[in-house]
Amino acid sequence: VVVVLLLLVFLVLVVGMGVVVGKGRQIYTIILLLLVYILNQADRQLVPTLISGGLRCNDTVGSDVSQQVAAANSSNNDCIAFSDVEEGILKGPAFTVVFGIFGVSLSYFADHYNRAYVLSIALTFWSIATTLAYFVHEFYQLAILRMLLGVGEAVCNPVAYSLIADIFPVDRRALVLSIYHFGVYMGGGIGYIAASANDSLGWRLTFMSFGAPGVALAVLCVFTLKDPGRGINEKKDDDAPREKKSYNIISVFRYMKGSPPFYFLIGASCLRQIAGLSLGAYTPTFFKKTFDLNPHEYSTTMSIIGAIVFVCGSIGQLAGGYLGDKLMSRSAGAKALVIFLSQLVAAPFIIGVLLAPSNYAALGILCIAYFTAETWLGPAAAIVQDVTDPQMRAQASALYMTVNTLIGGCGPLIVGAMLEENFAFTGINDVQTALLIFVPVFYVLSGLLFGVVGIALNKSATYKLATIQHNSSGQERDETTPLLDDHVGDG
Repeated sequence: VVVVLLLLVFLVLVVGMGVVVGKGRQIYTIILLLLVYILNQADRQLVPTLISGGLRCNDTVGSDVSQQVAAANSSNNDCIAFSDVEEGILKGPAFTVVFGIFGVSLSYFADHYNRAYVLSIALTFWSIATTLAYFVHEFYQLAILRMLLGVGEAVCNPVAYSLIADIFPVDRRALVLSIYHFGVYMGGGIGYIAASANDSLGWRLTFMSFGAPGVALAVLCVFTLKDPGRGINEKKDDDAPREKKSYNIISVFRYMKGSPPFYFLIGASCLRQIAGLSLGAYTPTFFKKTFDLNPHEYSTTMSIIGAIVFVCGSIGQLAGGYLGDKLMSRSAGAKALVIFLSQLVAAPFIIGVLLAPSNYAALGILCIAYFTAETWLGPAAAIVQDVTDPQMRAQASALYMTVNTLIGGCGPLIVGAMLEENFAFTGINDVQTALLIFVPVFYVLSGLLFGVVGIALNKSATYKLATIQHNSSGQERDETTPLLDDHVGDG
C-alpha cells in the first residue's frame, strides 16, 4: 500500500511539472526514464537492506564466520555466511568498481547508437541479474550477481542524461535532471521498504519480485522511447546544422582538459559520494544495531526510512534544481554554489541522526538531513551537460560518474574494514562510531569543493552563461550555448 501511494504521489508530481518542463513527448519520456531509474535504484538497494533483514547469518558486528556457517546449515535458516569486510565489499566495490569501469566503456554505445535500444538491453541485463539472486547459496555467487548488476546499471545515467539534454533547453536542465533524480529517492525508498516484503516473502522471492518488472519495462522502452537525435538544443534557427563529430573516451579527455570546473566537479562529487554511499549502505545496519530493533521494528523502521528518502529527498532535489536554474541569470556558478551551501547545512543534521537518543528521534532528524543534503544531484549533473559537446555527453557523463562512483564506492568498504575484528587496532567496535567519525567530515569537504566549482565557473572564460530571450509569441530561444569554446579539442 505504501509503495502504491508513493507511486501515485510521484506520478502526480511529475505530470504537474508538465507546465514547467514541456508537453507531450517530453513528459512521456521523462516519466519513462524515471520509471527505469526507480528500478535501477531499488535493485541496487536490495542487498544493503536484506543483509540486515536475514540474508546474512547472525548479522552482528564482528560475528564469528564459523557461527554464521553453522546457522546457514541449520534447517531453520535460509541465509548466507560472510564477514564484515565481505559485507563491505558487497555494499561497495563489488558493485561500484564494475559500475565505474563499464560506465565508461559502454557509454560509447550511447553516443553512437539508438539510445532507446541501448537502455532497453541494459535494463534487461540488470533485471535478470537481480532475479537470479533467488538461486544463490554462497557469498561468491551473490558477489558475481552484484557485479553483473553493476554492468547493466552503468548504462542508465549516461543514456538518460544525454537524452534529457537533447530534449530540454539549457535553462531547464537542472530542474528536469532534478525531477529525473527523483528516481534515486523513489527507488531507494522502495529498496528500504523491501524489508517489509522480506518479512512476507523471504529474501529470495523479494529479489525475484524486484527483478521481473524490469524485463517488461525494457520492452516498453523498445517500442515507445524515441531518440530525438543529438545536439538539437544547440542548433539555432538561423544557423547551419552543427558539424557531426565522433568522440571516443580519449578525445573526451582532450576536450575536457580545457575545463578546470569539470575536474573540480569530479573531485567534489567523489567526496560527496564517499559520504552518501557509506551512509546509505549502513543506514539499515545502524538502525538495527544502535536501537536493538526486533524483526518487526526493523521492517517498520525501514518502511518509514523509505518514505523519508522519497518525500524529503525528492523535495530537496527539486529545490536544488529550481534554485540552480533560477539563479543562473545572476551567476554562472549558481548551480554549484547552491550545492555548497546545502552540504554545509546538512552536515550538523547528519551528526544529529547518528547521536539521536531514540529510533524515532533519529528518523525525525533524518527528514531534515535528507532535504538539505539531496539538493546536489540535479545541479551537478546539469553542469556536466552544460560544459560538454552534445556528441560526447553520454561519455562525459560516464566519465564523471565512473570516477566518483569508483572513489565513492570505497566508503562502504572502509566502514566495513573499520568494523572487522581483524582490524581491531582502529578501536572502533560499532557502526554508530564508524559513521560518526567518517561521514560528516566528507559532507563538509565536498561542500567546500563545490564552492570552488562555483568560483571556477564564474571565472572560466570557456563557460558561456546561457541567456534566454522571449519573443512576442512566448517562445524561448537560446542566444548562446553553454559549451566549451569550439577550439578546445576537435574530437
